[in-house]
Amino acid sequence: MRAGYLPLYAPEITTERLERAAMLISIAPARDFSGAERTAVEQFVRDGGVLISMAGAQHAAATNGLIEPFGFRVPLSPVPPNEVTHE
Repeated sequence: MRAGYLPLYAPEITTERLERAAMLISIAPARDFSGAERTAVEQFVRDGGVLISMAGAQHAAATNGLIEPFGFRVPLSPVPPNEVTHE
């Protein structure tokens, strides 16, 4: 708050909420993001918003749907046999 930001908890991400935001921080989401949420976040970032996404490999599935449109991916853990990605 000292830097001029008001952190808010958002159980659902909507375009309307993101229109008033400068930054979205996602920390180890417990559920997958809906298609509408992913679309809203992608547009938010393309319009200049900042997305910070943090997750360990155990939460990769929920996070990947959000960050893959930007060319990022968190590999799953444990990595299955014969997989080309590394932990």
